[in-house]
Amino acid sequence: FYLHNPALATRELSQLSKAEYGWTFRVVSDRYMAPQDKPDKWESIAIKEIMKSKERGGEFWSWDGDKFRFAKAIYVKKGCLKCHGPEEKIPPAIMKALRAKYGDNVDRAINYKVGDLRGIISVTILPPGIISTAISLVDFWNIAALVLAFLIFWFFAKKEIIAPIEKLTKAAHDISLGKLDVDLGVRGLKEESVKDEITKLAIAIERLRASIQIAMERLRKKR
Repeated sequence: FYLHNPALATRELSQLSKAEYGWTFRVVSDRYMAPQDKPDKWESIAIKEIMKSKERGGEFWSWDGDKFRFAKAIYVKKGCLKCHGPEEKIPPAIMKALRAKYGDNVDRAINYKVGDLRGIISVTILPPGIISTAISLVDFWNIAALVLAFLIFWFFAKKEIIAPIEKLTKAAHDISLGKLDVDLGVRGLKEESVKDEITKLAIAIERLRASIQIAMERLRKKR
């Protein structure tokens, strides 16, 4: 079930955004459980840089060939310890399920404490080739205009893409821990009345949250 695995939910959302917009995002960790959450070379560097320098504010970005990439830190919170804390404090049923699914990889992804760096949200914003092709065709002033346009785009992307993705990822994580009072700011909105895909995804997650809440209330009444 997606809400019990924020990384899986993020991969599914990323596939939709890649098909629609050409940019991707995913959650990775140097202490991964699932093989698909293993960081690539750039992501490994980003994790090391974020761990090394607190002045970065939990962020790292740079060019990776023709792609512009951005990483945002995910720090361990109290609720994360249910699956990633000391082994002796993880509920036996959860530990059994984790080992059944991930085997010995579980040992790498536990024994965290609150405040530790769990991993990063890795965002690739520009598809390959766009910048190198543009630079080869324009002169200095056009390059300056291109840089200005990119800065404007980056501000927009951080506000309209990265921030909402962080909010959705946190919401999925909180809901997976049973925190059903999450407010995504879309209650009352209808999917057919909105145009952007991120808001539609938020509405879908809100529907899942509401469904889980109703199901839990029914279970309580039966007891």
